[in-house]
Amino acid sequence: MSTMKKIRGDRNENIQANLSQTQMSQEFCADGKSPVLRTQEGQNTNAKDIRMSFDCRECGKSFRNQSKLKTHFLCHTGENPFVCTERGKRFRAKSELNIHNNLHTGKTFPCTECGKSFAAKKNLKRHQMIHTGERPFECPECGKGFMNSHHLKSHVLIHTGEKPFACTECGKSFRKKCDLKCHFQVHTGVNPFVCTECGKRFRAKSELNIHNNLHTGKTFPCTECGKSFAAKKNLKRHQMIHTGEKPHECTECGKQFLEKSKLQRHYRSHTGVKPFSCCECGEQFTWKQQLKYHQLSHTGERPFVCPECGKSYKEQTCLNSHIRRHTGEKPFVCTECGEKYKDASTLKNHLELHIRGK
Repeated sequence: MSTMKKIRGDRNENIQANLSQTQMSQEFCADGKSPVLRTQEGQNTNAKDIRMSFDCRECGKSFRNQSKLKTHFLCHTGENPFVCTERGKRFRAKSELNIHNNLHTGKTFPCTECGKSFAAKKNLKRHQMIHTGERPFECPECGKGFMNSHHLKSHVLIHTGEKPFACTECGKSFRKKCDLKCHFQVHTGVNPFVCTECGKRFRAKSELNIHNNLHTGKTFPCTECGKSFAAKKNLKRHQMIHTGEKPHECTECGKQFLEKSKLQRHYRSHTGVKPFSCCECGEQFTWKQQLKYHQLSHTGERPFVCPECGKSYKEQTCLNSHIRRHTGEKPFVCTECGEKYKDASTLKNHLELHIRGK
C-alpha cells in the first residue's frame, strides 16, 4: 500500500501526493550503513536497489524527491509564492528566484570558451556541452545523444509513436507539451508574444526570437551562396539544397524530401486521406493550402493585389507570375536550350517538347 501525504496549499486545498510505490518500515542492514525498505510482502530490499518515486496525483509525472514534487504541483494550483523584492515578479521555486536575482546583482557565470555569461550555473554547464560535444543522455534505440533527459524523453517517443499531449478541442496529439500549448492558440486566437519594436504578435516565443533578428540585423549566412536567414533552422534546411540531402523518405515509393511536413503531405497521395473539409460545401482537400484557396471561391476574396495595375488574384503564385509581365523577368530557364520563361508551368510545357522530340 502506498504512503500518502497531504500537502496543504495557500488556498486551504488538501492535495494528495503519492510519495512512493513501495513503503515501509525502515530498518538497517547488518553493515549498519544502508537502510532497508521492507515491502508489503515482508521482503527486505537494499535501498540502493530502489529508486524512490514521488508521483503527482494530477498528471502522473514522477519526481526523484518530495521537494521537486511540491514545486511541480504549484503549476496545477497556479501559485507562485516566491517574490522578487526588486520588481515584484513571482516564481514557483526559490531556486528560480535566486537565478532571477542574479540579473539584479550582476552575478553571472561566464563561459571560458566563448565569454557568454549565464545567470545560473546549471545553464553554463549545459552551454559548455556545445563546446565539448558531450551528450550524456543516449537513446537506447538509435544511439543518438542529448544534452538533457527531457530532450531524450521527447526523442524516444519518435520510436514508440506515442503522442501523450492531446488537444481537448480537436483531439490532435503532440509529443511535446510546448507544441500542444502553441497549437491551442489556434483555437483561442491568442498570440501572447509581442514584438516591442513593431507590435507584431506571435504564438510562440521561438517565433518572436526569429522575428527580432530582423530588427537587430542578426542573420545566419550560407557559406556556399551567401544567402542569409533570420533563423538557424532555416539555414540548415537551405544548406541541404547544396548538399543534396533529403533525410525524409516515403516508405511506400522511396521518394525523398527535405522537410518532414512535405513527406507527410506526400504520403496522403498513397492513403487517399483528405483531412481538410470546407465548412461551406463539404468538399475535402489533401492540403490545407488547397482548402484556403477553395474558400476564397465562396467569399469572392482576391487578397493578392498587383501594386502596378491593381489587378487582384486568389493566390500569391498567380500574382508573382503576373508581376513578371510588368518587370519582364524570366527566371525559369530550360536546361536543354537556354530558353527563358516567366512561370514554371510554361517551362514545363516547353520541356515536354524536348522529351517528345528525343
